[in-house]
Amino acid sequence: MSEASPDKSSRPICEGLVGEDAEGPFLLGGRCKACGFVTLGVRDTCPECWARGSMTSLPIGRRGSVYTSTVVHQVPQGYDAPFAVGYVDIEDGVRVFAHVERVQAALKPGTKVRLTVAPMRRDKDGASLVGPLYVTE
Repeated sequence: MSEASPDKSSRPICEGLVGEDAEGPFLLGGRCKACGFVTLGVRDTCPECWARGSMTSLPIGRRGSVYTSTVVHQVPQGYDAPFAVGYVDIEDGVRVFAHVERVQAALKPGTKVRLTVAPMRRDKDGASLVGPLYVTE
């Protein structure tokens, strides 16, 4: 997998996961208006204070550091083997599981990474599905 701009025949691997603005791609996060807790995605109920309807949308995950990673050699249909995945610690104390660049530096814990959007796999019709990929800074 390499960093690439999605083409017109591609679509998101998961709707509502990634957005993009003038600063580049970001993960869609939520912040609780009652307690300030941050989550991946906007939820109906804050998992920290249980306030209902208190979450507001915000961009998160533009940068982070690798917590741990591994290379996957046995892959589901549509994926190219091998690829790397890992946990990335992003701002506001959120840890996400995501694809990471398959280079030695990106696989090392503590490596600073930035979010890109890249092809993840192909669907049954051969269309490219794009999603978050963390690459070394």
